Amino acid sequence: MMHIIANQFTLTEFLLDSLPPAQRAGVLTHPKRIKGMAYSLLNTLDAWCPFLLPGFRPFPQTYLQALAAIPPDAPVLIFGIENIKDLRIIRKYLPTRHVAVFTWNPVIDYQQNYKVRRLHIQQLKGLGFHVFTFDPEDARQYGLTLTKQVYRYVDTYRQALPEKWDIYFLGQDKNRFPALRKLGEQWHSLGLRTSLRMLREPGRSYPSTAVIEGLPQSIDYPTNIDTINRSRCLLEITQAN
Repeated sequence: MMHIIANQFTLTEFLLDSLPPAQRAGVLTHPKRIKGMAYSLLNTLDAWCPFLLPGFRPFPQTYLQALAAIPPDAPVLIFGIENIKDLRIIRKYLPTRHVAVFTWNPVIDYQQNYKVRRLHIQQLKGLGFHVFTFDPEDARQYGLTLTKQVYRYVDTYRQALPEKWDIYFLGQDKNRFPALRKLGEQWHSLGLRTSLRMLREPGRSYPSTAVIEGLPQSIDYPTNIDTINRSRCLLEITQAN
């Protein structure tokens, strides 16, 4: 049976929820890291130490036990987890070496500096995992295996509902707040009905504005689709590259 270790992300949950029950049973959700300087230092030490640190658990015990329980010959897919420290720790607990990693973001998204990106890829390959990407340029430039983008059919969620919004946006900030606020103010002055929902970056303060709804946490994907069904137009603000 294929085992999947997946990141904690609303869209990831929606995608994997479509798997048949037998395959869904093989999905293990990677926990979020604990915040704090002491934990971060111990986590870094544990990641680069060749043996397990006595008395330190980088993640909940139940998760670590589930990793260790995966059979030595079982194939494993690590989905959307790109942090090197987390991947090094996962490798220490996994008995199997039949591991593939699917990077769900272009390399530049999580390493802006060119030299650091090169180092990140070298470390990623050094883990001994088979690394896949959907980005043709990343595959060419870094020697990763190109595969298709992942998606889920949502035809069953489509409904002809009364229109409530002219323009709808949902996404993380990723430095798009100023552009989104400017667009929202222009559209508001034209009398357009907008629903612009942005997930706030932790620890960042935002100026007050009536045109953007700041979300403290992600909303579930079916709720997002319901709003899409009630909108005339979807806004996407693409990132650089």
